[in-house]
Parts: sequence; C-alpha cells; structure tokens
Amino acid sequence: MRHPLLESLVVGASTALAWCLLCGMLSWVGGFASCEAEASPATWQEERVALVVGHNDGGEGLPRLRYAQTDATKVAKLLREVGGYKARNVVVLQSPKLQEVRLAMRQIRRRLQGARRRGMFVFYFSGHAKEEAMLLGKETLPFKVVYRFAKALPVRVRLLFIDSCYSGRFLRVKGMRRVPSIRWAPGAQIRTEGMAILTSSEANGRSYESDRIRGSLFTSSLLAGLRGAADKNNDRLVSLSELHQYVYHQTLARSLTSRADIQRPSHRFQLRGQGPLFLANLQMAPARLILGAAVEGHVFVYQNNSLVQDFYKSKSRNVQLALRSGSYRLMVRHQGKLATASFTLTRWRPYRLSLAKLRWSALRSPGEEKGLVRQSPPPPRSLALGVLGLYETPAQVGSHRLGVGLQLDLLPWLQVGAGFTSGLLSEQSIETHQVSLSLGLGYGWSWRQLRWWVGGRLEPFLWLRVSANDSFWNLGLAILGQTHLDWFFSKRLALRFLVAGGARTLAFTEGQWQVRGTFSAGVGVMWKL
Repeated sequence: MRHPLLESLVVGASTALAWCLLCGMLSWVGGFASCEAEASPATWQEERVALVVGHNDGGEGLPRLRYAQTDATKVAKLLREVGGYKARNVVVLQSPKLQEVRLAMRQIRRRLQGARRRGMFVFYFSGHAKEEAMLLGKETLPFKVVYRFAKALPVRVRLLFIDSCYSGRFLRVKGMRRVPSIRWAPGAQIRTEGMAILTSSEANGRSYESDRIRGSLFTSSLLAGLRGAADKNNDRLVSLSELHQYVYHQTLARSLTSRADIQRPSHRFQLRGQGPLFLANLQMAPARLILGAAVEGHVFVYQNNSLVQDFYKSKSRNVQLALRSGSYRLMVRHQGKLATASFTLTRWRPYRLSLAKLRWSALRSPGEEKGLVRQSPPPPRSLALGVLGLYETPAQVGSHRLGVGLQLDLLPWLQVGAGFTSGLLSEQSIETHQVSLSLGLGYGWSWRQLRWWVGGRLEPFLWLRVSANDSFWNLGLAILGQTHLDWFFSKRLALRFLVAGGARTLAFTEGQWQVRGTFSAGVGVMWKL
C-alpha cells in the first residue's frame, strides 16, 4: 500500500539529487570551458605591450654590429602580426641613448597602471653587452635595471629576450631563482603568470651574427619559431615551451657549422599556473604558407630578393609560416640538391606548397647559384672607375698643387690612372701644371664594408711651367708606395681615401737630373662596374 508521506519524501529526494547532479555537471563544464579559454586564446584580448631595443654600436674597442637594429625591427613587426600586439603598444628604439630608454620605461609604466595583473609585457634587446650591462654606444643599461622594471609592472606575464654576448649573466641578477618551467597551482589560480627570460648565450658565452642569414643566430631562430616553425603540435599556436625548445636547438645547430665557439642559449623561468603560455597565433597573420609533410631540408624564403626567413624543416610534419601577402621565392637545400618554387600569397588565404610543386636540380659549385646566401660576403668586383681630388707637396721647382685624377681598377692587383694638377709660384708668378699617368700593382683585403689595398705605383709625368714671357716643359718619373681604403656606403659606390709617397726625378733640358721626395693624397668616389 502506498504511503503519501513516504512518496513525497522519495520524490523530493530524487528531485534534489537530480538538481545536484545537474549543477555539478554544469560547474564541471564551466570549469573546463574556463581552462580551455585560457589554453586556446582565440580572442587575445589582454593588453600586450613590448619594448624592443636594437643598438649596433657597442662603444670604443668593440666592432660595430651589422644586424642588431635590423633584428629589432623584425621582432617588433612580427609581434604586431602574430603576437596580438597593437601597433601603439610596440615601442621600438633604434640606437637609443640611455635617457630615451628610461623615458620609454616610464611611459610604459604609466600605460600599464590600470592593468591589475592582466596582460603581457615583452622586452627584447639586440646589441653588445659587457660585464653586467647592455651597451648603448658609450652608455650602459644594467641588467638589474631592466629586471626590476619588468618585475614591478602590474601585468600577468613578463618575457625578456636578450640577444648579446654574455647575456647569460642576466640570469644572475639578484632575486632570480631557478624554478620548474610550469608549476601547478591548485584552486582558483588557473592561469600561467610570472616571468620568463631567454638569453642568446651563457654567462661567459658569445653570441654571433651571420652574413649568410643576415641576422643573429638567436634572433633568426626566434623569428622562425614565432612564424610557426616551433609549432610542434600543429595547432597554429606557438607556446613558450615550444619556442624555447626550438630556439635552443636551432641556435646550437647553426653554431656547430661555423668556426666560432658553440653558442648555447640560456633560460630561467619563474612561472606558475596551468596550461601553456601562448606567444603567437598564426591565424592572425595576413597570409600563411603551409609546407607539406614531405618537404625536407633547409628552407630559405625570399621576397623582393631579400631573405625573409630561413630554418630547417624536418620530414613527416606540416609547417605553417606566418607571412605577409605578396610574391615569394622559396629554396630548399637537401642532400646535395636544391629546389626552387615561386608563388603568391593572398590575404587571409593559406597557400599549401607540396613536394610536387618544387623544381629540383643538383647543387653547383659554391657561388654559382644565384640567390643562395653565403656565410661570408661575396668578393668585391674587380672593375671599378672613380674620380678623386688630388693634393701634392712641392718638389723640385714647384709649389703645393691641387687637381683631379681618374682611377680605373682593372683587377684586384692591377690599377691604372691619369691625373692633372696645377700650382702657382707666387714669388715668380709662374704657373706649374703636371699631367701624369700611373700604373699600380698590389694586393687588397676586404672586411665587411671596407677594402684596404697596398702596393707600388709607377708614374711618368709631363711638367709644364708657364710664365708671362715663356714656357718650359720637362719629363719626369715617380716611384711611389701607395695605399688606399675604400668604404662601401652602397653595393656599388665607395669612398676612396688614398695616400702615396716616394721619390720623383725630373729631367731638365740641359741634361740635368734632380731627385726629390714627394707625397700625395686624394679622396673621391669609386663606382663598381
């Protein structure tokens, strides 16, 4: 027999149990969704601010870098394209003074005052470093100043990338502790937060640039990783863990193939929370190139004959690269063969490049294949023509003379020229003119934008004296030692600084000979033909 009270109790208990189960499922789904929102940042709505510094000049006693400032520009550009950084939030300083860096820090601090521990801050430096500081020409920016500045910002995550010699010493800054890359935080703390530092070298290690890739080994690997080469699981997101592993192995592998010391990047992470920390979202890129799984080898991507990116692609996985729309040329080098392909990327439409679209050919001898980047700069052209302003000291019957000369470099060791100089003997009101030919033999050395040449010069000349009443001419011969320095301010144009000294003999009409010392100098412009 049914009991009404008992039935009411059973129904009420069943209803309550069902509501409990439903609420539990909803809370579990909600918790899962919140974790997924953190792990898959589709919106990337947090405020992201970056300070990017490049400085080629390390001050007295250090060679001037060629690509530090270029690397900084590339990093800033890529942060805007795939990192979720608004253009106004990426501060780029090229060859700044210390005062400019400190001003930028104060502006960023004011901009992030209301962040309330949300958002991300990135600091990138490329240049020289010494002892415990980054070098800004003759000024220094101590590591500890940058560390304390970043630590005090009210953001969730701070990332520091230091590309310089001895950059590993940044990790010795007081207060840094080595902790696991990601620490599990229970409870409501479900987001990764803290500070991470990646440096291009160890504490006593050096960092290197390469003319072959037209950039530093570390930053080139960093850029390739952010473009998508580090996306190991092909989710079109690049995490800090993926980027760190990729940059370390790529930088190490590239330094192994050079004669320089092995370059080992260092890192120290102070991060806690759940889930990966994403640094790049490839879906934000204006255009994407997808390299099929079968493509293998060292990949070079060019646009307008300029190298955009290079990296090594292994087989058996697709790689997506974040690029801008436009026309490209791709080259793949693998096992003694070279493949090429040309294609056009359109905005927001991925382009897949399969193995079938590559045209393969055998590698030629070094230097014959146009477009291959090389470790050292190409040898200078032998044929060059130039115009120089000349100065010559007095010798025999003469005065200080000024004039103009033509120089023709026929071969690296052979030069010919012609010159005309004039002067005035003020006491006797006699004009002196000299027309000369020259033949030079020597040897030259090239280093980056400079070329130094040393040799000897044989110079026959015609000497003419003109007075108010008469004119006389004499023949002569000069034997000189000569050196000149060429500074290339473009691919084909160079400034030439020339000095020469030696002895010259002059034959007079009476059959007499005079031998005197002589010195000349010149400066002008040379054009490579």
